[in-house]
Amino acid sequence: RVADARPPETLREAAATAALAAVASVTGIAVYGAASAALDSPLTPALTLWQSGGVTIAVGATVGALAAYRSRRAQAVLRRRVETETAARYALRASEAELRALMGALSDTIVVLDADGRYLRVAPSATRHLVRAAHVLVGHRIHDLFPAEEADRFLGYVRQALATGRPVKGVEYSLEFGRRTGWFEATVSPTPEQTVVWVARDITARKRLEERLRREAHHDALTGLPNRARSAVLLAEAFAHAEQSGGQLAALFLDCDRLKVINDSLGHAAGDSLLRQLGQRVVAAVRPGDVVARIGGDEFTVLLDSVRGVDEAVQVAERIQAALAPPFEVGGRELFTSASIGIAMGPAGYTHPDEVLRDADLAMYRAKARGRARHQLFYPEMRAGAVRLLALENDLRRALEREELRVFYQPVVSLDTGRVIGFEALVRWQHPEHGLVPPADFIPIAEETGLVVPIGRWVLHQACAQARAWELAHPGAPPVWVSVNVSAKQLTQLGLVRDVREALAAAKIGAHQLKLEITESIISADAAAAVAPLKQLDAMGVRLDMDDFGTGHASLSYLHRFPISTVKIDQYFVGKMDVSQECLEIVRTILSLARNLEMEVVAEGVETPAQLELLRSLGCRQVQGYLFSRPLPAAEAGAFITAAMA
Repeated sequence: RVADARPPETLREAAATAALAAVASVTGIAVYGAASAALDSPLTPALTLWQSGGVTIAVGATVGALAAYRSRRAQAVLRRRVETETAARYALRASEAELRALMGALSDTIVVLDADGRYLRVAPSATRHLVRAAHVLVGHRIHDLFPAEEADRFLGYVRQALATGRPVKGVEYSLEFGRRTGWFEATVSPTPEQTVVWVARDITARKRLEERLRREAHHDALTGLPNRARSAVLLAEAFAHAEQSGGQLAALFLDCDRLKVINDSLGHAAGDSLLRQLGQRVVAAVRPGDVVARIGGDEFTVLLDSVRGVDEAVQVAERIQAALAPPFEVGGRELFTSASIGIAMGPAGYTHPDEVLRDADLAMYRAKARGRARHQLFYPEMRAGAVRLLALENDLRRALEREELRVFYQPVVSLDTGRVIGFEALVRWQHPEHGLVPPADFIPIAEETGLVVPIGRWVLHQACAQARAWELAHPGAPPVWVSVNVSAKQLTQLGLVRDVREALAAAKIGAHQLKLEITESIISADAAAAVAPLKQLDAMGVRLDMDDFGTGHASLSYLHRFPISTVKIDQYFVGKMDVSQECLEIVRTILSLARNLEMEVVAEGVETPAQLELLRSLGCRQVQGYLFSRPLPAAEAGAFITAAMA
């Protein structure tokens, strides 16, 4: 068509232009035919080669046609055009390949939906989540894949994004994959084409972690039972329900007996196994719907909702006791344990659910004090006693600094000479409001709180100083000794030997003027730990007395294992030996044993002349009791020494 309108020379140039333009626009194709048609003659296959982007471009033209475009400018223009077109095409292809690779590698689900929830485009990653091939999903609607209620919710997010023009974030939903459930979180973003891009990320791992953390926050890791926090919530719910309905609930507080012994002897793994089994037995013993919780250590609670009265709560406690009676199989061993159980009824008389559990705890301690392996119903007098004990504890913490403690001394008399040979130092508390507090009321508190250690240290220094004062006041008399009671905590703490050495040095008395009294129960609490300090004290010259001898279960073994110099016959046997043949024989046996072991004997609690004569006839040489003197303040004890010397 060009040949009809132009002269040959012009046509030849046009043909060359067409040929070169075709080469520039169609990479790698030689358009000899197009150029030949325009020139009405075949092209000479002379070749000029350009290389661009690694692709060779071939151009054929006659010598005459190339002559028209042999100028350097024409060649430069042609070269730039070819290179630009080639680079653009390859950049586009590389970008598309990169995008496809990126989309294939993404784990997120990416789909494009229209306003009706129809799938327009689906990334390959969606196949893993929607369990269908991408090309199959295109054209389907959300309602074809999800239940109607769920699909309506999703479509609502699509239309919300389109209506507001803003992304809808934090859309959470789950999908079922056979027996497995997957969780996803999506962002729905609108586009100018009135479609949305739905990008969903798999959050299954996060959901499982959240569930595990939530369970751990409300359940005991060892037993799987509800923990303290969860049990408090359930108690509050049951309390509110009982108040509204006028019903009753009961809280049981359980403390596992002897767990410390098992942990110390067999290890904590054995103790943990026992606790797991114990929890299972308690769950099996309670009623359906009752809540068993482990609130820490060896303590469990049971929440009984909708009980008919005290009797039903007691029946559950009895079933628990019965369930714990058979042996537990732990590491090939049969172990036995029991539980002390406190019971409190509510909500009547309470304003807060925690108060019910508090009173059940108080009742549990009363059950434990009565001998363990039993249950105890709470009654209001217990609370008054607990409040008083708490007040005493607070006051006892300040008693030392306020100088409210006193040391009294009860004499030990030699039946051979009738003279005082020593005193037992006994601490008393002169309370500013309650007067003289009996030791039985505050010593257990001191033991439990650890205050017995500083109090015991103070008594030790006071007694040694008083022994020195008596020695100076009676220079012609043999020095009297003092005996000081040692608690289990003092015996096992590292500073006892040091405290004794410092007290002796401060008072400037000899070690033979001090005796330390220990009981069988104190030694049995941790016999292994007691051996070293007792032997060190014996090596120093301090004498050791076994107090309350005969009341423990391992008296003879302790006499053999520890450096005991004196045994003190418990006042229970002394008080009954004139009316009980059995007690008399026990006293006789202890005296005979002590003589054979070359030990001294002190009979405690002598209160009548008949008891004194019996002891004298049995060969007892040292006695102590109200028949001679009650415990005396230091000044009166000094006067007692003087009177005995007259």
